[in-house]
Amino acid sequence: VLAQVSERYGLPCTQSYADALKATNKALMKAAFREHQIPTARQFAPEEYTGPERAQLPFPLIGKLLVGYGARGVRRLADGPALDAYLAEYRPQGEVLVEAFIEGGAELSVDCFAVDGRATVLLVSRLHQVPGLSQQFSNLLVEFPYAVPSAVQEELQRIAQRMSVAFGIANGPFFFQAKQKDGALHVIEMGARIAGGRKFSAVKATTGFDPLEAQLDVLEGGAPEVQVVPAPGYHLTVMLFAKQGQVEQVHVPAHPAVHSSFQVKAAGYRSKGTGTGDERVAVFSLIGRDRDHAVALCREVLGGVRMPDPQGNDLFWHELYTEVLA
Repeated sequence: VLAQVSERYGLPCTQSYADALKATNKALMKAAFREHQIPTARQFAPEEYTGPERAQLPFPLIGKLLVGYGARGVRRLADGPALDAYLAEYRPQGEVLVEAFIEGGAELSVDCFAVDGRATVLLVSRLHQVPGLSQQFSNLLVEFPYAVPSAVQEELQRIAQRMSVAFGIANGPFFFQAKQKDGALHVIEMGARIAGGRKFSAVKATTGFDPLEAQLDVLEGGAPEVQVVPAPGYHLTVMLFAKQGQVEQVHVPAHPAVHSSFQVKAAGYRSKGTGTGDERVAVFSLIGRDRDHAVALCREVLGGVRMPDPQGNDLFWHELYTEVLA
């Protein structure tokens, strides 16, 4: 909408309307990936969803709504009946896309900024999903700056440059998510904007570069200088979930390592205990000297988190964090 209105009335924008469509429609996005040699998971045609060709589908698969945000309509499809159920539920809401699922590996989020057609990778984060969700996807913890081998870092930079061209972002921010497995990268999707939440502040804190200020400069006709000066410290952002019940209060203990904390749900929230993204109750972020130190601090903070119900029973879902903080 922003790109279309800006184009119509001659207002500044970081993308044309045609390029913005490619960045918001997953079928057009995948086509742009293929056209510009951006590695991505194999996509399957609608005629392969049914009939004799379906027998060749390499389950598990991933189903996605062509237009949607925040993992809405994204499901892991274990077998044929799961695919049928997904199509029956989501096709009435819009077109869907089915692609191969890459099992295992590390899921990366890569923040970038382009100036005069030159893209720069600013920050690499690793995303950890809520364990035990057989179909849906929900972030449990994000760690950054996440170290990857030099060859992977170089490939991320190449992908960022191709993405700048593929989606017409000569000047402005964008990010992409990718699976890193056995040295190979497969791009999941991209966003032609600064990543959501308070990611702009995370980028600034860890690199010294302010993507929000730089985007304003670009929109005003400037050409900001992109310099990445890594700051010391290792960051963790942790999503807090509750078991089933009514959460009367949320208590995150005061700790010198915690630099931000906020509630997503108000007091009295009734949790279904699903662990999905829309059930996130609160979030906190902390910083340690390195990853091991940050993980140790995170265990301390989580040990003091409480979510009492009306009877005083603690509903905080402590067990979710055991594996990722092992």
